[in-house]
Amino acid sequence: METFTKQFQDCNGNSCKVSWCRIKGNRPGPVLAIVAGQHGMEHVGPGLLPEFIEEMASGDFAGELRICANANPFALLMDYEYYPEKEDLSKINEYFYSIFRHNYCPWGLGRDTAQTLYNMNRLWQREGDLGVAGQITAWLWPEMIEGSHVVLDLHGHQHQALIYSGNGTDFDLSAMPGIPKLVMEDPNPDTWSSGCLTDQACLAGIKSLCFEFSIQHARGEYEFEAGKEYLRNIMKGIRMLDGDIIHDHPVWKIPFNPPEDKKGILKAEHTGRLRFFKNEGDEVQKGELIFVIRDVETGTILQEGRAPRWGIVGTLSPYPIVKEGMFCTYVPVPELLLAAGTPAKKFSENWWVK
Repeated sequence: METFTKQFQDCNGNSCKVSWCRIKGNRPGPVLAIVAGQHGMEHVGPGLLPEFIEEMASGDFAGELRICANANPFALLMDYEYYPEKEDLSKINEYFYSIFRHNYCPWGLGRDTAQTLYNMNRLWQREGDLGVAGQITAWLWPEMIEGSHVVLDLHGHQHQALIYSGNGTDFDLSAMPGIPKLVMEDPNPDTWSSGCLTDQACLAGIKSLCFEFSIQHARGEYEFEAGKEYLRNIMKGIRMLDGDIIHDHPVWKIPFNPPEDKKGILKAEHTGRLRFFKNEGDEVQKGELIFVIRDVETGTILQEGRAPRWGIVGTLSPYPIVKEGMFCTYVPVPELLLAAGTPAKKFSENWWVK
């Protein structure tokens, strides 16, 4: 195992070190690159990858692993999505975190209000003065991404565990890990979004996949073992580890939610306390109860939210109290990628050999 470290400096002279490691297997095989910690409040990937590195350090696998567990130490130390090096950093002390992700930013640069180039996962293969985050991506790309056959980008969402697929990703790869719900990204990302690692990897002819774990601003240790199992499953599927991949649940492909598809959207008809009885990724039949809204003062049920059609429960509103007209959930019609108990399709032998 080799470790490569480089020191980076921001515009104010503050410095940090970024490291990645190469673990060579004991027989020929593909190259798998794994990156985590691009966003500073997403801690599951950076937490589990050192344990995964220790597990794989024996090299008892085919091919080569390249792993960067903490791509953005400046942001991780702030527990914030990005590192706004040219702003007044003391404002982080005014930051009020809530589950309602990205809706508040002390610098006025939140997801809903600005497309900031402080965001590391918008800077891959982008030219220009991109600050210290851009320096890091410019170093990692030729060092560990180029020459790889598969790239995994580990993130954290503020929902239950999801997979988002980069454009052009092989659906067989998407079904391998075992996360029940695969959500496809917008097939036509805007210029800002196209700087994501998965998008740029796909453009370079590298198969890629983005994991979204279920929590931000927290350790998320309850997902460590599942996350490591997802990685092992992918290594099996791309012929780095031996063994079959059989999940005890189906894997669904959910289309990118088209704005014109109004049939599956459920909104609040009253103001009250929202309570869900289904999880994201659950299959529901038309008419099945998904949630209720109760009056805050009396506890009386004001609304029963029932599935408008057969489908899969999509994103759940994080709000405990909703107001009339607010989004509650969405029921898209999915495509079954893998039935429960069915072995996931593995790549062919020597698939990485051109």
